[in-house]
Amino acid sequence: VLMARSQYLLTRAGLDVRQQLAEQTMTAGLAMSQPDFENPEQYNRAKRALQEVQSDRVSSLPGDAIELVAAVVSIASVAAALFAWMPVAAVLILLSPVPGAYAAAVYGRKRWALDYEQAEDRRFAAYLQALTLSDHSHKEIAHYRVGALLRGRFTTTLSTLLRADVKTLRANHVAVTIGDALGILLTCAALALVVLSVAADPGSTTLGMLTGFVQGMNSLYGITLTALAGIAAVYQSSLYADNVFSYLDDAPEYPDRSNVVPALAAAPTVGLSDVRFAYPGTDRIVLNGVDLEFPAGLFTVVVGQNGSGKSTLLKLISAL
Repeated sequence: VLMARSQYLLTRAGLDVRQQLAEQTMTAGLAMSQPDFENPEQYNRAKRALQEVQSDRVSSLPGDAIELVAAVVSIASVAAALFAWMPVAAVLILLSPVPGAYAAAVYGRKRWALDYEQAEDRRFAAYLQALTLSDHSHKEIAHYRVGALLRGRFTTTLSTLLRADVKTLRANHVAVTIGDALGILLTCAALALVVLSVAADPGSTTLGMLTGFVQGMNSLYGITLTALAGIAAVYQSSLYADNVFSYLDDAPEYPDRSNVVPALAAAPTVGLSDVRFAYPGTDRIVLNGVDLEFPAGLFTVVVGQNGSGKSTLLKLISAL
């Protein structure tokens, strides 16, 4: 019952974190100006923040941290018993998962840095793919026969991304293999110490003690590996979380627009009476006999075909 309740609370906390971050990210996006969207660095930061909010990496941080604390408590309880019998062997078992976990943590940072660098290229590839699957652009692509060009750019971009991914993955595989090999050596050294200790003084160690110590070593190795993997996961998730929090920290304050509607209501009504207009140097009448009224406090939509005079009408109202 307690475990089910704790799991519920952790899941609920993750959902609350995701909702709050989603609201804050949307507010920050609304506060961005048009130049921010035209700035590649600022736009990339916004897209990275949105991507992390939509994933589980940031919202799962509270649960991962609590599970890590629980693993550390388990390590302390098991290690205390092993230290009482053979401290050196216990230390070796504690250290055996460290090389592999360190390699995983280093890969996590490299993976984050690579995702950071590849964000724009991945968005470009997604944009090219979306063009080919959109009913709005498919007709133009077929008409101008640029499908092969788009496919070539898409394939080139994906190949570049894949080469970088494979290179990083290969380096991680080599590092983790070396780390696991070192861990095996440390485990073998701990077992050798146990065997030597028993051989040196057989009478001081019973079969039950030896069995318990070996089982404790296995248990300690497992929970230590879990804890170190949790540390690596929390570290990597914190890197991705920084994409969100750094964006939110630097985002401009969303303007207070609570006084906009009263200001519109107090604005004067705009009216046009028998308006006629032709651009200087031309004989074409753009507007002829226009009678319109734009009431204050309301939104009015002007609809018309290209060249019907919509822009001209707005320019006249603005005295341009």
